[in-house]
Amino acid sequence: MNTKDLYDKKIQCPVCNSDIFIRSVKSSAQKILSRDSDFMIRYDDPNPMLYNAWVCNQCGYSALPDYFDSITDKQIQLVKEKICSRWQPREYPDVYDIETAIERYKLVLLNAMAMNAKESRKAYICLRIAWLFRMQEDAESENKFLMQALQGFIKAYETENFPMCGMDLPTLSYLIGELYRRLDDAQNALLWFGRVLGNRESSEKIKEMAREQKYLIRQNVT
Repeated sequence: MNTKDLYDKKIQCPVCNSDIFIRSVKSSAQKILSRDSDFMIRYDDPNPMLYNAWVCNQCGYSALPDYFDSITDKQIQLVKEKICSRWQPREYPDVYDIETAIERYKLVLLNAMAMNAKESRKAYICLRIAWLFRMQEDAESENKFLMQALQGFIKAYETENFPMCGMDLPTLSYLIGELYRRLDDAQNALLWFGRVLGNRESSEKIKEMAREQKYLIRQNVT
């Protein structure tokens, strides 16, 4: 990949107040190839997903872009106690491979756990880590993080307000069903797809996706 497709954005870390540079893919260089049924977007090289875990290399604070600045004073203290106190400043390569991306996303997950972030947020991070392992064709690790994402999203469904992680109730219901399907739990997958189809607030698009996944399950059963 040509590094001209990348750029560095200067931001300030809300935890240690250091000026840091976040590497990103230029929007003009992003080309979508396809979308998986659990919302994973597949890109041509360069893949912006590899760069969507923001890490302060000075103190170790890490988060997804949408949440990087959304941290309370109490959470800052928790991150300082549980993350920064053990962190050694480090540098990352100019171009990220999947291994580097997985390492950075796991740091994001550790930070989310340290600051007691919402279940939906932790689940979404686990889902993105699962996608990275899918890119590596590491099915065992992918399924491990899909299961963590599934468990987190179910807790969030039961306890949090919508929308969450950009999803309304029917969309999250569909995603939970699809995660069950990918983890070979057809019974629960059909239950959640049924919720999508029975919800008057479901869009036609999400209903059609649920119908398609139900059809795949029926095909596998027969």
